[in-house]
Amino acid sequence: MVRAFSGYLATDQLLFLWDRILGYNSLEILAVLAAAVFAFRAENLMEATSLATAEAVLADLSTLKVMPLLQLFLFATSS
Repeated sequence: MVRAFSGYLATDQLLFLWDRILGYNSLEILAVLAAAVFAFRAENLMEATSLATAEAVLADLSTLKVMPLLQLFLFATSS
């Protein structure tokens, strides 16, 4: 979180993230996105049997879309 996903997200997605950070005037959105990534990859993480596998699951974030992840995590309804 120190680099705020810089170098991990696609450029357009990083700009969407920083737009939200500036819009809300808070870095808390970084923690929310980090939690959303864990939730999104939870099934794969639970199947990981080694540290290397877990790192591989979280290594490539370039295909993730920031806005749908945030919306799904923040506004999901439990059924």
